[in-house]
Amino acid sequence: MKSIKIACNGIACSCLLTLAAATLLLGGCASRPYYDAPPFMPEPLEPVVDTVLVNGAPVRFVWRETPNTEFYEFHIFDRINSDITRYAQAQLKPSSVCSGGICSLTTTLSMPIDAGHAWRVRATNNAGFSSWSRSIFAVAN
Repeated sequence: MKSIKIACNGIACSCLLTLAAATLLLGGCASRPYYDAPPFMPEPLEPVVDTVLVNGAPVRFVWRETPNTEFYEFHIFDRINSDITRYAQAQLKPSSVCSGGICSLTTTLSMPIDAGHAWRVRATNNAGFSSWSRSIFAVAN
């Protein structure tokens, strides 16, 4: 421990600072980055709006990486059944799904034949969530 004298409103005070106390005073104990604002909304790239996807075939969903993102959340909305849980994925780390500024996720769709299904993605960090991106698609045989 190190003892230092500091002035407190003109009166000399004696303070004992340990390394741990100094760390808390100077930088807190955060082990991950701190952000003042949520990340921007990811831009969906593929499949583009109104693409017709083949039922039972693998589909690669692609979006542009957003700065200051800790995780992504991904949903596919089944218009017929109003279901988003079947293909929902959360806590997708950019280091796992992004490379060179592009993020992607591949899944095989098994959905009702119809237009008006949608996929969406949003970014998150300690400050909150971005808005959801949204892209409409159809499924055919």
